[in-house]
Amino acid sequence: MLQQCRGRAERYNGYERSYGFPLSEYEQLQAAEETLTALKTLWSCVEAWDRMYDEWSNVNFEQLDVDDCQEKTDDIGRRVGRSESVLGGNPVSGDLSSRVSSMLSYLPCLKDLKAKSLKERHWKMISDVVGSDIKVHKVTLGFLEQNNVFNFAPNVVRIVRTAEMEEQLDGLIDNLRQSWSERKLPMAVRHGVPTVEDFGTVHHTIRDSLRTLRQLGSSQYSTEMRDQLLTWYGTVCDARRSVDVIKRAQTSWLEQDAPLTSMLFEDDNPMMASCFRNVRERISRDFRNLDKAKSLVEALGDQVLLRSFEDTLLMLEETAVCVPSALTAIRTGSPRLFFMADDDLLKMLNESYQDIWAMERYMPSVYPWFAGLILVEGTETKVTKRVYV
Repeated sequence: MLQQCRGRAERYNGYERSYGFPLSEYEQLQAAEETLTALKTLWSCVEAWDRMYDEWSNVNFEQLDVDDCQEKTDDIGRRVGRSESVLGGNPVSGDLSSRVSSMLSYLPCLKDLKAKSLKERHWKMISDVVGSDIKVHKVTLGFLEQNNVFNFAPNVVRIVRTAEMEEQLDGLIDNLRQSWSERKLPMAVRHGVPTVEDFGTVHHTIRDSLRTLRQLGSSQYSTEMRDQLLTWYGTVCDARRSVDVIKRAQTSWLEQDAPLTSMLFEDDNPMMASCFRNVRERISRDFRNLDKAKSLVEALGDQVLLRSFEDTLLMLEETAVCVPSALTAIRTGSPRLFFMADDDLLKMLNESYQDIWAMERYMPSVYPWFAGLILVEGTETKVTKRVYV
């Protein structure tokens, strides 16, 4: 009938335009149309809300899309507001607005409860707060509402924030684990033996790890990971001790290797040379075992290997007393080496071990007239003389 009235009103308006009369507005008809449109909107909102809320209340909480709930609840709220502006206050819109407001008040708590950082222990904490046994795989919106969980929203927020902080700490623990479990000790072959290439990188990893552990230990949320922290602290401290021993053993061995394996020293001190060969075999074995380790924690946490390095270091401290004799024997064979200080001579012997090209930068200390050393494989050595003008 309203459509028929609208049709007649438009026909009459047409007549009025034809004869130049003022157009009638038919205000009552417009008001009736607006009222009916508002009623249709309101009842469609009621129908849609009942359907949606029933679905939200029964779906498993893990499958509940809170963002979708927010969007649809906001839309219903806007549409009800527009209908109320036409209809005024009424029981239907008032009841629906109340339910929409309740859902809007639930949404922040629902978003918190959807946090991926919540673990089983956190759900147990929430259960203790609300006084109901909550199992995340059995939770629904309807269950939460029936058990008045939303009345404890401030407590839930605190538990969720705790879970988020613990997740951050878990992330730090994971980074720590990756640093030690997924990286190998950097090794490089020297004197025919795999040795630690860069102790600086390892020391940096140890410092960063200790800094991380101190940060974790000072957190108010670290109680749950106390055992992990203690385990990792012990691992890092053991690694720091291992690095110190290995570095000292490697440095000592590299300084001694060239002079104590020289033929001049062996001729003068066959027994000590034989003793050092045994030490060399031992440290070569230790470094090869170190090189086999698949991770830092495996390499630096092997207590058996550490004790072997410690024993080798003691032996190297005993053989170190022979270094001056070895340098004397070498200098006796090449008197110009007396012009070099012990430290420079040891560096030259170490760096030029099986690499004679490395001697060039030390030659001016021995031969002041030395200009350059040209070595071409398969040819004779060619020495050029420095010319002073």
